[in-house]
Amino acid sequence: MSQPPPQSSFTAAYVLVDRARHSEESNQAEAAGLFRLVPMRPGERLLDACCGYGRHLLHFARLGLQVTGVERSRSLFKEALATLEAAASRVQLECLPLQEMTYRRQFHHAVLLNNSFGFGATAEEDVRVLRVLREALTARGHLVLDLSNPNHGEPWKDTRRVLKLPDMFVEEERKYLPLYDMWVVKQAVYRGSWKGEWQMVVRRYDHAALTNLVRACGFELEHTWSNFEGALFTGSEERMILSCRAVPE
Repeated sequence: MSQPPPQSSFTAAYVLVDRARHSEESNQAEAAGLFRLVPMRPGERLLDACCGYGRHLLHFARLGLQVTGVERSRSLFKEALATLEAAASRVQLECLPLQEMTYRRQFHHAVLLNNSFGFGATAEEDVRVLRVLREALTARGHLVLDLSNPNHGEPWKDTRRVLKLPDMFVEEERKYLPLYDMWVVKQAVYRGSWKGEWQMVVRRYDHAALTNLVRACGFELEHTWSNFEGALFTGSEERMILSCRAVPE
């Protein structure tokens, strides 16, 4: 490759859009759903990898879990830190790329939620993320991957569209980069006279490819759900939530 691919840039505009899409009630329901489905127990240690601005952290903590959040974006890390400080939470938070984590056998569960996988500059970096997470888990620990299903609805294509959200509208552009097998999703967010921008660079995996990947990285697939209520994934749903268990070495 002659030059590195563009980088994701999660800004205040991303937080504004994501908060409009995900209410605190839905965040709480997702955390409670995983707590029941995996299952998790109070007192167990959970790693929220790519925790973003922390929309699930407090909800997992209120369920009795010992929570550590990891986020590489400095702006999202600061947002999460401010939320935790305001809530006087004991959740731990670190700002670093997942590939640089050095945890070993510390967590009973690790979660990558809301399409937080596939950000590696190469597919090998995505593999590295899974292997680092495998290293961080205890024997027979759980990994949960929550991604959009590429086979749902019409296939992605280069496109521009306008999204209307409460008190704002969003201009979105999607573009495929065949050299890197990655998509660039850019959004310009308008709220009154305010404008902000952010972009995500992501590699998309279908269920078969993701299943092969997690197996190659030391996991066995236990369940795939289509929502946090536990509906089983049949292949056509919009969401795929994989529950994987670490295979003892």
